[in-house]
Amino acid sequence: AAIAINGGHRVKIEEVRALGARKDIPIYGSYSAARFIRPYINQLMEDGYEGTLRVAGNELTVNDVYDDLRSTIENVHADVIASTNGARNSFINAAEHPIEHALYHNQRGIVDGNAYG
Repeated sequence: AAIAINGGHRVKIEEVRALGARKDIPIYGSYSAARFIRPYINQLMEDGYEGTLRVAGNELTVNDVYDDLRSTIENVHADVIASTNGARNSFINAAEHPIEHALYHNQRGIVDGNAYG
């Protein structure tokens, strides 16, 4: 779909041309999910949540999760958008950011979710 409307009221759309979606997607849709979950993790920190999350045998606090999430989001943005001014054929720098590359690099470049936004 070329247009997604959530909760619209009296919406009128005219003369829309959907010319296709990008075919060289550099990152997985999970990057978007990481960005969207950040405010909820932040709220847990503000509320003083004391639980932990075990990841690969390590106990992580909500602060650990937030810090890791923030740094991976910032590093991917720096590699794919900021360093190239959003140009196509930009990718996560695997040498400088191996964790981000492992998490978000879309090797095949195909859409793995909705093609909007």
